[in-house]
Amino acid sequence: MINADQIKADQVRAGTIYANRIEADQVVGQVHQTRDVKIRDTRGDIRAPEVTAGTIYADEIKANSVIAQHVFVRDLRRR
Repeated sequence: MINADQIKADQVRAGTIYANRIEADQVVGQVHQTRDVKIRDTRGDIRAPEVTAGTIYADEIKANSVIAQHVFVRDLRRR
């Protein structure tokens, strides 16, 4: 499990992603847009070519591609 304020990566992969904002070229998976995403106890920023975890909690994700079985997000922006 990853808890982060911001994730910047070429590719982000997870089973489930919870995020307030996602900015990505491509999002693969079942996207659930909701106002009820509550992210708590996030710590620090992650910058890497690839970020992979079972579950990701992030305030903001910026990536070329986001791949997850389920993506719960409040604000989704495609680049």
